[in-house]
Amino acid sequence: FFFFFFFQAEDGIRDLVRSRGLGDVYKRQASVVGMLQYITQPNLSAEEFDSIFTENFTAMLSDTSTVELIPDGVNTPVTFDRREEYAQLLLKARLNESAAQCKAIRKGISLVVPEVLVSFSTSQEIACTICGRPTIDLEMLRRHTWYSPGLAEDCPRVQFLWQVLEELDERDKVRFIKFCWGQERLPANEEEYRRRQLRFMIKPAMREGAGNEENALPKADTCFFNLELPNYKTK
Repeated sequence: FFFFFFFQAEDGIRDLVRSRGLGDVYKRQASVVGMLQYITQPNLSAEEFDSIFTENFTAMLSDTSTVELIPDGVNTPVTFDRREEYAQLLLKARLNESAAQCKAIRKGISLVVPEVLVSFSTSQEIACTICGRPTIDLEMLRRHTWYSPGLAEDCPRVQFLWQVLEELDERDKVRFIKFCWGQERLPANEEEYRRRQLRFMIKPAMREGAGNEENALPKADTCFFNLELPNYKTK
């Protein structure tokens, strides 16, 4: 049913999103927006509406549960004259279905960051502060890298490592961090590194001198953000 309306109205969905404020619902389920656009368009006749629309005053939410939009909504058909009312109630239900979860998230964030400060930040800034940067800042990581005895930043194998990392695309850089740390994002800034007392440790391989360093593989202690780097002779 929804797919029929979606394909009928797809070309004009984004215009409706801009004019009616349906952007959040569109991100969740474009077919619902298409249906709302279709039944509220000015040139829709009562006969056409009655021939194709058979919904009651209920809404299916993202978790597939069904709620009544008005008392006894399950037994109240949506008529042509009440289609605007139905559209507004459905929109309200979909926009507010995660209200309890959002309230809990807001409460949790306020335990760490005062709400007055949150109100001055964008959603992107808050996400970056809480979740870390979505991209890997290698220069910042290098500033927070330690080397165990026997290694230094100017060692050939260490230089090879940083050169290879610089050549990787963003996806593979994230994979490297996950290999070493078990997480995909690094702290957002220098202060967060210091607050979490986080450092990246590069150590020599445990069994060096066996003569097979070129065929050895790096190892990681993900709990401690440590990397065991064999003594490679070439990049």
